[in-house]
Amino acid sequence: MTSKTVFIADDDPDIRSLLEIALSDIGGHEVIFAETGMQALSMTAELGRADIALLDMYLPDMQGPELLTRIRAIAPAKLKIVFLTGATAPVREELAQLKPDGIITKPFDPLTLAEEIKQYLSS
Repeated sequence: MTSKTVFIADDDPDIRSLLEIALSDIGGHEVIFAETGMQALSMTAELGRADIALLDMYLPDMQGPELLTRIRAIAPAKLKIVFLTGATAPVREELAQLKPDGIITKPFDPLTLAEEIKQYLSS
């Protein structure tokens, strides 16, 4: 798999660390982090080259649906958007109505997280 740029927006340092480890297991990807929705929007506008965005559903300043809508307005069409959430099933169903490229449920299974991300990167 060729190297990809992975954008992660999550305010939890433990989750960011776990994702970074999972990505290192599948090799050689550039990883960029944001801790707030506004940082995520700013970086999306500046970068314009990320291949996938892994977004926390609940950031301190913005929730998933708003962030998804705003990122889609400024991001290239090729950007895959995958949500990371520990939300209840009804909230995940509501989020799915917005048609993100995927939803990964927290807590993550460390044994399968890297494989899930790899599938999104290769599709």
